[in-house]
Amino acid sequence: MFVVINCSALAPPLNAAVSPSSCLSRSTYGQTCRFYCPKAGYVLQGTSARVCGNDGEWSGANDTLCKGNLVKHPLGLAKSFFICTF
Repeated sequence: MFVVINCSALAPPLNAAVSPSSCLSRSTYGQTCRFYCPKAGYVLQGTSARVCGNDGEWSGANDTLCKGNLVKHPLGLAKSFFICTF
């Protein structure tokens, strides 16, 4: 008998996106879902990827968000700094 193990849909974290988009619906055992910040000037904080486990639960913590990383320039201009983590 073949049993399919599914994990529930992942909700996109605050200001973040999920890849692949199939993670927004049901995912099967072994599926890896990665979070990223689609907006310029935002930095990913927390868990960057989660994997659907053999118990039907996602690995990692539900602590992901994209936080704005704008720094004021001495002349009053805003500069964005980009930090990529994988």
